[in-house]
Amino acid sequence: MKAISIFLMFFIVTSSSANAQIADDVYYKAPKSSSDTGSAVNKIGVYLSLGLGRSSISSLPANVAELDVIGLIASTSVAYNSHVATFTYTGSSSFTGGLETESTYSSSYFAFLLGESLRRKNCLLSLNLGIAQSEIRFTNSMFDRKYEHYSFKGISFPIEFKAFILANEAVGVGFHIYHNIDRKYSTSFMSISIVMGNWNKF
Repeated sequence: MKAISIFLMFFIVTSSSANAQIADDVYYKAPKSSSDTGSAVNKIGVYLSLGLGRSSISSLPANVAELDVIGLIASTSVAYNSHVATFTYTGSSSFTGGLETESTYSSSYFAFLLGESLRRKNCLLSLNLGIAQSEIRFTNSMFDRKYEHYSFKGISFPIEFKAFILANEAVGVGFHIYHNIDRKYSTSFMSISIVMGNWNKF
């Protein structure tokens, strides 16, 4: 009887230890809850965005009014944890004509930026600083044959901010804003963008 009691005690202890080990294995190997945003986000995320928005320029000569025109912006951001590298291109142009004058304006911007971000399962907030190749052209033609032409092309230093609302995979929408912080290329852009890419684990 004593031997049976010892055997039963040994069996219970052994079984309890085995169950504990199994429970431990399941706990450590089980994926984290999808509600845990930290576990849902890939270490590496890719965000491709295309937007339409307002381009502004305030660095033209004083006799030319500040311009606001519609332009396109395309951007690619690659994130590793919170770090972000971004390539951005923008282009905009306009033509206005009246009884006495005709004016054309165009600008372009290609930038490489580095920054930090807050990345969650359904959002991205990022702030980036970088360097850009910028170009601004403005022509004002008058019917009495007076003519004004301004053209600037060179290196500028932009700051960009992105705020994207993201679906669980592949698509999102948000705002993309940039501003050149040097006076010669004092341009800015604010757009609503469509976002595509890969940012979450599944």
